[in-house]
Formats: sequence, C-alpha cells, structure tokens
Amino acid sequence: MTVTNTDLWPGALRNEHTHAKYRRLGDLQESIYHGSYIDIFRLTQDLRSMAERLHLPPEVVDLTLKQFNEITSKVRNPYNSRTLLLAVCFTKVTREMGNLAPVKIIEVAEAFASRGYNFSPRLLARTLYYASNLMPIKKFRSCEECVGKVLQRLGGAPFLRARAVAVNLDIDDYLSRLERLSGDLLESVPPVKRSGRNPFLLAASSVYVSNAVLSRERGINSLFTKTEFSREVGIAEYTLRSHLAEIFNKEMGKCLVPPCRSP
Repeated sequence: MTVTNTDLWPGALRNEHTHAKYRRLGDLQESIYHGSYIDIFRLTQDLRSMAERLHLPPEVVDLTLKQFNEITSKVRNPYNSRTLLLAVCFTKVTREMGNLAPVKIIEVAEAFASRGYNFSPRLLARTLYYASNLMPIKKFRSCEECVGKVLQRLGGAPFLRARAVAVNLDIDDYLSRLERLSGDLLESVPPVKRSGRNPFLLAASSVYVSNAVLSRERGINSLFTKTEFSREVGIAEYTLRSHLAEIFNKEMGKCLVPPCRSP
C-alpha cells in the first residue's frame, strides 16, 4: 500500500488548491493592470472619454471596437496586451478618417494614460510599425490634413455663429473658405519652416491667418480674438504669436494694411 503526503496531511491538498486560486486571482489582477484583460463595458466608456478628450467624432468609438473585435476573433493577440492592441486599432481608425480625426501618437498615449492604461509613445510607435505588416495603417497626416480638426473645434465655439449672423456672414461658407485658404497657405510654407513643428499647431496658425485674410476682404472685424481662438482650438497664445511672426509674417503684414476702397 502506497502512502502519499495527502494521506498523511489531508489539509495539504486543500491548501494547495487554495494557494493556486490565490495565484490565479493575482495573475488576473496583474493582467488587468497590464492590459491583457479588459472589461468590455469599461472599455467602451473609456473610449468615449478619450474620443471626447481628443475632440474626435463619436463614430471613432464604434469603428475602433469593430476593428478590435475583428482582429481578436481572427488572430491571437501578438502583443500580449489588449490595451496596446486597442491603441493600435484606435490610431488606425483615426488615421483612416483623415482630417476628421487627426491625432498624434503622443496624444493617443496621453489619452490612454488618462484612463489608467500606461504605455509610452515610443512603445506605441514601435507596435504600430510591426502592426503595419499585418494590417494597413496610414502614416501620420500632414499639416493640411489637420485643418479639419481645427475647424471642428472652432466651429463648436458658442459665440461664432451669433457673431457671423450679426455681420450677415454665412457660417458654413465661411468655414469652407477658411479650410481652402488654410490649405493653400500651408502648401506655400517651405519645408525648412515646417520641419520639426507640430502639424496641428501649424494648421491652427494657418486658420487664424486665413480668418484675418477673409475678414480684411469683407471689411469686417474678426469673428474672434487671439485669446478666444487659442482657447477654443487648443493652442497656446505664445505659440500662435511665434508662428505668426516666423512663418506667416508676410500674410499677417498684408492683413494689417486697410483694404483699398473704390471711390
């Protein structure tokens, strides 16, 4: 007759099972912390919060979840982190939406960090590079493609439409002209002046200049002040002043000259 340790110590097996359960719970808690497991309800709420933080259209959330579910249903997560995979899907969707949702990698990382998911922008960039071998991911958009996001923020300003009506200005036509003129201004900026600058901030500066040009053409005051524009769009005033002085100084100089009137 063979005597085992469990026969001698009946509680040993139970203790072993108990320890195994504790280890499993610990592993599960650790996986939640590192993002290899995500609560779907919390995931949806977090995505909505991040989209709102980045001023993105609501459909970004649904498209990201759709992309995430498609990938996880077809292939095993190669990154061992569902959070990182989610960030890849989020970035992929925003880039596919073009100028409606232009965001940088660092903005994505900061948005995820605000909801408790921590990874560095460098790690996300490296993961995007590897993920591009598995699925098509567009490169980060140019300054011209950021104009739409600037106008989306500006168009949401509560005072804009009221002031446009006061000067008999069609707000939709005004925003459309701002977009075209801003694109033209950005195309005229030489590469040496664009290099190393934040595309969104450069696009925002071009929109401010375009507004000055259009206001001069119509002989009306600007619909917003520099402070109001900075606050609504999300660009520091000193950055805006720097861009106006160093990049768009010629255009702004022309706007300071009163328009010629026919006698």
